[in-house]
Amino acid sequence: SGSSVGAKGLRPAGVSNMTQVPPRKRDVTLAIFMEGTANPIDQVTTQIALFSRICSGTPLRPDQVVVPMCPTPGDYKLSFNGCGVSHGLRGTLFAHGLREQVN
Repeated sequence: SGSSVGAKGLRPAGVSNMTQVPPRKRDVTLAIFMEGTANPIDQVTTQIALFSRICSGTPLRPDQVVVPMCPTPGDYKLSFNGCGVSHGLRGTLFAHGLREQVN
């Protein structure tokens, strides 16, 4: 008949249970790195900055990010300084600036 019935239903004759299915390709991958309070992202002082540096995604600037309806396929990354770096004492003591980073 050209098909056999196995535990998972019909499959073409000659196809084993071990057939590999290729992984589904992702169109867009976005990695986001958020440094701790007093740490800059452009200097490697923590693992977060190190991971941001070695990530192969195309860097996006947080102040210029607009999410298009149909983004160009690829890998991208957003990296943020700690709030103390971007917003001084208010950022260090009160996390001022965090809302801007997560919106």
